[in-house]
Formats: sequence, C-alpha cells, structure tokens
Amino acid sequence: MLKNKNLNLLVIFPLILLCVLFITVGTASADLCADAVGPLAVPSVTAGTTIGATIDSEAPLCGTQITSPGVWYSVIGTGGMMTVFTCGVTTYDSKLSIFSGSCVSLVCVGGNDDACGLQSSVSFTSVAGTEYLILVHGFGGQTGNFTLTIEAGPIPILSTQAATSVATTSATLNGSVNTNGSDTTVTFEYGLDTNYGTTVTAAQSPLTDPIDASVSAPITSLTPGTTYHFRVVAQNTVGTTYGADVTFTTEAAPVAIPTLSEWGMIIMSLMMAGSAFWMIRRRTS
Repeated sequence: MLKNKNLNLLVIFPLILLCVLFITVGTASADLCADAVGPLAVPSVTAGTTIGATIDSEAPLCGTQITSPGVWYSVIGTGGMMTVFTCGVTTYDSKLSIFSGSCVSLVCVGGNDDACGLQSSVSFTSVAGTEYLILVHGFGGQTGNFTLTIEAGPIPILSTQAATSVATTSATLNGSVNTNGSDTTVTFEYGLDTNYGTTVTAAQSPLTDPIDASVSAPITSLTPGTTYHFRVVAQNTVGTTYGADVTFTTEAAPVAIPTLSEWGMIIMSLMMAGSAFWMIRRRTS
C-alpha cells in the first residue's frame, strides 16, 4: 500500500510542477505599474513580452491610445536627451508611453506609435535623478515579444516606402528619415527574404538636417519576375534603427518577338527545308 502511495506521489508531483510551469512561462512580468522593472541602465537593451499581461485602463492617454496589454519599466533621468525605443527585434505592432510622477499620479512625458515601421520610439529631455515610468503596449489588442532599448541621446526616426521604377532587373528603393539633429548614415538592406544579405548606401547619405528627408538608392542586376524584400536603415552615434520590411516584384522578362528581317530568315529556312524534303520524296518515289 505504501509502495503504491509513493508511486502516486512520483506521478502527481511532476504533473503539479508542469502545471506551475505552464501558468508562469509566457506570462508577462511587471504587468502592474507598481511592479515596474528597474531602474534600467542607460544605455541598456532589455528583452520582454506583453503576452499574458492586462490592459492598463487606468493609465492616462500619453501620445497614443492604450488598446492592448502592457508591461512597465523604470529609468532614472540623466539630465540630458534620452531615447526609448522598440525598433529592431520586436514581433508585433508595439507602442510606447512614458510618464513621470508616481503610479497613482502619472504625468505624460511622451508617447509614440510607428516611429520605425510598426515599432515605436520616444525622445525626451530628462531631469537628472527623476524616475520615468515606461509602458510598453501595442496596437489594437496585439501582444508579443519585444526588445526595449534606452540610449542617452536622440536616434533617427525613419520609415521604408514603396519601391519605384521597378523593371525586369532594376528598381529604386525609397524611404524617409529624420535625423533628430545628429549626423546620420542611411543605407538600404535588400534580398530574397528578411535575412536580406545585400546593403547599398542611400544617394542622400549622410544626412544632417533634423527634417523628414526622402532617401533612395537605385539597384541593378536583379532577377526578372522575382520578389525582393528591403528596408531602410539609419545609424548615428547613439544607435541604429531599422524600417519595416517592404517587398516588390521585378517585371517578367519580355517574350522575344522576331523582327521583320528575322521573320524573313525563318520563312526562307522553312521554304528551303520544304524544298529539300520535296526533292528527297521525288528521288525515292
């Protein structure tokens, strides 16, 4: 009897452990403002997830509406410009809202949706020693994994735009970049998938003016009738930001149509072949 009881414990205990793991794995930490993770270092890169979190309906509107579950982080102001962003390795349409004050009395500092493709970036002038609360959330109920980066300075804001002048073996890649006041190098990555593999410098690079500037790069030696992926990339001394992935398809290779002289040669060849065949038939009949 004791043996059976011990056997049951051996079976039940792992099941209980698995249930606990199932409940905890994939559930977001720092779901509540009071449980904010931090203070994070400046600079720093932090991986997180909003999967399993709840919507922060009590947080005030700050730059963008709160329509998805979110998680909280904190950072201490440096006394200079700071940038918080999710550009890069983020798997869903993310949003950012940044507050000062306390969890019971939040004061909006800034918020953003879609500064770099479907990802977000907020730059602000911080007050030394002040705690800032960062809410990472999403668009339209979306949740997912993200990378939260904090830098001491402004990063470029950019977007990838549709390719133009698409032909059989060439195209022009396009984008828009705002340098945020820092010298910025702009390139495009392109290839047959989102691993890209080829990089070309934008014709307008480097950029210096803090305005939305159109950037482009012509590319050649493409394969006809093929779909390509590309994105714009901007880099300054603070960091690198990546635009959203965009695709285009080159035109199919044209079907060769014979010229009049080529048609004449074809007809002549057919007539000569027919004449030779007729002569062979006469000799053998």
